[in-house]
Amino acid sequence: MTTARDMQPWRPVMEVTKLALMQNDGALVWGVDVATCLHEAGVGLPSVELAQVLLQHLRVSAVNAAMWSYIHHAMSSQMVSCLHMLALLTQR
Repeated sequence: MTTARDMQPWRPVMEVTKLALMQNDGALVWGVDVATCLHEAGVGLPSVELAQVLLQHLRVSAVNAAMWSYIHHAMSSQMVSCLHMLALLTQR
């Protein structure tokens, strides 16, 4: 079970992502904001947990095109591992 302490560095990332989706921010702006949040929380990159948070947002987001853009940016800027993201996306 995920505790509140485990979610602590991810809450700002989720808020930044939600705000970026509402404001229709570009992927570069979103990426800088997320990288800043992760750096302040001491999270190293590439991040397995970031991939999971992004996919969680993709599942509940009504703006899927923007989320795919953010996921693409996260993979191309090596914020998340491409192979890990692919593993999370494939069905078992």
